[in-house]
Amino acid sequence: MALGKIKADTLEHSTAGSLDTKFVVNGSAKVFSVVDATASNAILKSFNISSISDIDVGIINNSFTNNMADANYHNLASADVNTVAPCTGATASSYDTTSSARAYAYRTDTSALVDQDKIGVLIHGDLA
Repeated sequence: MALGKIKADTLEHSTAGSLDTKFVVNGSAKVFSVVDATASNAILKSFNISSISDIDVGIINNSFTNNMADANYHNLASADVNTVAPCTGATASSYDTTSSARAYAYRTDTSALVDQDKIGVLIHGDLA
């Protein structure tokens, strides 16, 4: 079975205008995950995630299905604020590699790490 290609420099919508495809390719998230760290790190939603590792309380490591071109990507983490404790998410770029990234869930009232039922990661950058 032969694979086909679609080549396009712009996408055009009948009422919303047009967009250069470089914005779609370069502006789309390359990785995202939502993990329930209170339930054996169950992956609730994900894209380009092969597995999740529980590093410690409030710390998860996301392994990618497809590697990034380098470790110079933008990694944004978040944590659900309404369940276990009021939390905020953070990342540690020193642990970002071409194949994985870490996310942390911190309590906003004590700054302690806590397992949260929704810890999310969103990554923008270039795939290898």
